[in-house]
Amino acid sequence: MSYSPQALTQLSKLVVLASMLGALAFETWQGRFNYPYLPTLTALAAAIGVIGARYRPQLAAAAILAFAYWVPVLFVAAASRPFLPPFFVIWSGALAGLFLGDRHALTWSYPTRWRFALVLWALAVALGWPLIAYREIDFQSFALLERYHVSNTGIGGSPTMIVAWMSDVAILHLLGLLWFDWLFRHAIGSDLGDVQRWIALPLAIGATAGAALAFYQGAVDLGFRSGGVWPSMGRAAGSLLDANAFGMIAALWSAGLLAFIGGRRARMLSVAGALLCWAGLWMTGSRTALLAGFVGLAPIGVAALREGGGWRVGKRELVGGGFALAAVVAVLLVLPSKGPLNRLRYMPTFAGDAGYDWLINEFWDRSSYGGAAAKMILSHPAAGIGIGLFHMMGADYIRVHLHMVPPDNAQNWWRHNMVEMGIAGAAGLLAWSVLFTIFLIRTSGDADRRLPAAALKGALIAIGLASLIGMPAQSLPVVITFWTFAFWYTRLVDPNTTPSSGGLRPVAWLAIVVVIAGYLGLTVVEARRSLRPPLRAASGDWPYSYGMYEPPVPPAEGATLWTERRGVAVVPVGGPSMILTARAEHPDLAQHPVRALVRVNGQTVVDMKLYTNTPVVRKIEVGSGPHAVIETEVDRTWRNSQAEHEREIGLVISWKFVHNPTEVGRASGSFPGDDRVVEEGEQTLVEAVDVGVHGLHEVCDVARQVVGSGSLQPSALCNRRPEMNVRSLEAGGDDEKLQRLGVQRPDMRDVADVALEVRHPARRVDRFQDDRRAWTQLRKRGVQQLHQIGRLEVLDNLQGG
Repeated sequence: MSYSPQALTQLSKLVVLASMLGALAFETWQGRFNYPYLPTLTALAAAIGVIGARYRPQLAAAAILAFAYWVPVLFVAAASRPFLPPFFVIWSGALAGLFLGDRHALTWSYPTRWRFALVLWALAVALGWPLIAYREIDFQSFALLERYHVSNTGIGGSPTMIVAWMSDVAILHLLGLLWFDWLFRHAIGSDLGDVQRWIALPLAIGATAGAALAFYQGAVDLGFRSGGVWPSMGRAAGSLLDANAFGMIAALWSAGLLAFIGGRRARMLSVAGALLCWAGLWMTGSRTALLAGFVGLAPIGVAALREGGGWRVGKRELVGGGFALAAVVAVLLVLPSKGPLNRLRYMPTFAGDAGYDWLINEFWDRSSYGGAAAKMILSHPAAGIGIGLFHMMGADYIRVHLHMVPPDNAQNWWRHNMVEMGIAGAAGLLAWSVLFTIFLIRTSGDADRRLPAAALKGALIAIGLASLIGMPAQSLPVVITFWTFAFWYTRLVDPNTTPSSGGLRPVAWLAIVVVIAGYLGLTVVEARRSLRPPLRAASGDWPYSYGMYEPPVPPAEGATLWTERRGVAVVPVGGPSMILTARAEHPDLAQHPVRALVRVNGQTVVDMKLYTNTPVVRKIEVGSGPHAVIETEVDRTWRNSQAEHEREIGLVISWKFVHNPTEVGRASGSFPGDDRVVEEGEQTLVEAVDVGVHGLHEVCDVARQVVGSGSLQPSALCNRRPEMNVRSLEAGGDDEKLQRLGVQRPDMRDVADVALEVRHPARRVDRFQDDRRAWTQLRKRGVQQLHQIGRLEVLDNLQGG
């Protein structure tokens, strides 16, 4: 086969666009449970974006960008309901339509020096997130998205919620990368004014107007067009309804506004807008944004000194500076309880060692998230734990080893992506970060472009430093702003950059194929091992089961379940040996035998065709681990009118644990209601056989070796029995009956699901505090999980950082 750069370019771009559409479609479809018009509005916005891209791409881009910072406030005003982060898909749909309608959509237009790294980054995200999503629904079990209600972590989070958040993270990456590519194709003409007029100006106007709203909220009425926890914290939420995200937007534009090149009037408007952004930044009370704002000013000051040859202050500058200083003093005196300084009062002083220890912990570890991320990187260095998974899995890891914490990020953007994607998955991201940092250091702009370039450089450095101690890029508006500034800066310092549409050299494509294949292959390997949800539940000690339920008339002793076509259950271990019985009760077994597959702790113990309903008995050595994972699968099912709602029935499985090996010979008679004798001519009763399953304690031993003696010590989890109450496998089940089975199953919504509101309308709650039944159910999960809801409402924390 001959090498075709154009074909590979088109294929890679098609994969990225298709993945972006898939993520948008899933998040939109799940969002309909919270807002039924969400799919319609998103599709309509995408259609408008496609039409605009066909006829007036620059005008369409300007119209879309004008709403970038105002979607939450406008949605609340129009829909009269609280804004949830997934609702941003309406605006995302419009931007996606702009990309899809592009006449050159299947080409890459990145500069040659960055193309390899950016294409690698885009493909890793595009191909990685669907594979991880497939893992989180335990492969093949698509019913986990709708029918079953299980938790994929010990602190909650159903597969639906996990995949929805994962798709949201993928959208952040892909929309930003595709926007950067689109800019190099459509906003790279000889006239720099096009960038300012069609791209930067709409964003600048939106940011300045949002800053005015934030200042009004902080100075007059914190509840005006606000929401969430921000008014109670004394912080203005701005037009994004998120004090942290909008604080970063205001900080970026307080420098970015100074990059507009024009006459005296334009410069005056830019300075006035920058001061207004500073006022809005102050009212948000964001300490990270305040730091970013000051960092953004440093390159501007250096450029002003270099351009002016020293300090030259005239009367006009003195008057302007005096007014600005007076305004700052007035704000501090009139509103002493507002702004970042009020929050800084509660930070430790540095009079002793405690202050410095606090500073190091705050910047590196912060509530153990940083340390947990470092440990998880050591455990899964190559492919990571899965894109979008650290928020929940990281908090669960800290729960197991230290204490309860709410879901949050790794407190460092690069570390966060490393723990989620590993070295292979994040290779493009890391490579581009290094290349762009070198580009920033080596360039500065010439002549009249020096000061505007310094303003943008300051903003880019600010968000980079902020990303070392936080995750401002969790917000889509911040992501779009970053890529816009990166492009704008490139145009200022490298005006000779010309549009470039093409592929990569054969060596580069070969390297991309090798890295992506390695990343996906390692992801599959890890997905079948310790990162598979049932195995995580077994080692992390939380209830997990689906596709299994109790028969209408359970036996008096032992444990018996009916299975569906595919079922999984994590059960407590009651002894070193498990005696398991499996049989099929299909009425037509003689004519149509059933292929049955049963695994325990990953080892196949039954794999045969069942021609009769004679039980198949196996003895499995499960060792001393706290839990065992039972999996069943059949090629066809039947329905029994005695079963609730005439459910499908695949197998009938029974088990019990024994300590004395001599009990094995009596296994077939130990299950009441089944006194049939196993006939060798039909199906052989396998005597005591060690199938090599020695329990999950080996997993815990590996964890101990990985964790070592660092700040996070393994708990006694692997040596203790489960402490959580048993709940029903399905709605309407009987807790008391299932306690005999040792199967744990919560008959309620997860904490994360209640906050995210991604379930079926019949189980939906519009606001957590308005639903007494949900509150009553959540109380049963204990004070620790209620603590999560009371502090953060989970997804708002995930999105806002």
